[in-house]
Amino acid sequence: MLGLQESKHEDLVDDFAYEVDPFGHIPNGNRTDYLSRSQPPFFALMVQVAANAEGERAYQK
Repeated sequence: MLGLQESKHEDLVDDFAYEVDPFGHIPNGNRTDYLSRSQPPFFALMVQVAANAEGERAYQK
């Protein structure tokens, strides 16, 4: 997570948030055989890191 904060790649958080709506989770990849497997549960921590850097604006995205 520190690399995410250091490199300013918060767009990764936006991409993961986008995948939650259609799939209900963050799949391991975009191939159909990956849709049954999810990423490790780091999304909440990623949002928290983004919120610490951006403030409340991160939660509104």
